[in-house]
Amino acid sequence: MAESTTTAASTTAAAAQPLAAITTAPAANTSNALATGNLEGDVINVVDQVKAGVVLISVTSSQASGVGTGSIITPDGFIVTNFHVVALGGTTVAPQSQVVVVLNNGKKYPAKVVGAIASNDLAVIKIEDTNLPTVKMGSSGALKIGEWVVAIGNALGLPGGPTVTAGIVGAKGRSIQEPSGAQLVDLVQTNAQINPGNSGGPLLNLKGEIVGINTAAPVDPESGAAAQGIGFALSIDQTRPIIEALISGKGYSPPYLGILPQEVTPGLAARYNLPSDSGVLITQIVPDSPAAKAGWTANAILTELDGTPINDLGDLQKVLLKHKPGDTVQAKLLTPDGQQKTTSITFGTAPNS
Repeated sequence: MAESTTTAASTTAAAAQPLAAITTAPAANTSNALATGNLEGDVINVVDQVKAGVVLISVTSSQASGVGTGSIITPDGFIVTNFHVVALGGTTVAPQSQVVVVLNNGKKYPAKVVGAIASNDLAVIKIEDTNLPTVKMGSSGALKIGEWVVAIGNALGLPGGPTVTAGIVGAKGRSIQEPSGAQLVDLVQTNAQINPGNSGGPLLNLKGEIVGINTAAPVDPESGAAAQGIGFALSIDQTRPIIEALISGKGYSPPYLGILPQEVTPGLAARYNLPSDSGVLITQIVPDSPAAKAGWTANAILTELDGTPINDLGDLQKVLLKHKPGDTVQAKLLTPDGQQKTTSITFGTAPNS
């Protein structure tokens, strides 16, 4: 599970920006679309409302280049996107990367990375200007299964402006593992088409509010091809506290266990004669890590953390999102011979934080 984090030093502008502007006070140049019940009209209204605040992000390093999408969320230029957009699909943001933001009107700005969190596939970048068009954040918790949503992004980097797709919320609370190893949880699943270049763009309700950050089109494990008719977005309710921490200059560091986890499945349990067919198998322990200090051992299965049953990697990540380095919680594990073990563990800070 990726637990790395990269944060830049805070800026004067970051410290001065009131967080309320992100969540409760849209800029004067931002209006709310009103869902009318006419789907075609509602989608058109959403696009008209937000397109000025949805931007193309171009990233170039000495080794690679790529494009993605972002949403301006404050009038003074804070933009939310995916980690893998600014990291060009790598595990870190290259120090010499050049980030350029292009607005819908064609205006270009150099941008700097304020913070980038690999384990959450989330990044905040900043351009310098005032009275910029913004996209308002909504609530992913209020979404209903079957509700219509709109995805906007620079699919495949095609010229001529962003691509708009619409679909429904197929599920909430999904978990997937990205190619980087990051375990993403509490995702919004949709059949609105999400393609390369869409990454970092907004998933919107019919009020024109961000309910998710488009992040992935899953790969079929059998064919290796991108799965059709399914995509995922980071839920805005989960990411909002991290975004606010990065903008305020506080930074964000995920709690660190120091383990290499693997999700237990019935097939894995049968193959290796494991004492449980669910949970998280600890395949490696990092020396001198919190797990090592707590007496955890390789090949044990984590079954509960902080009072929450751990059935899979998604459950583990959800618990970690509620905590910070220095917190102490109780854990239950199954040893390889099936004995239950209870320990306390104090979360640390990842070595590369």
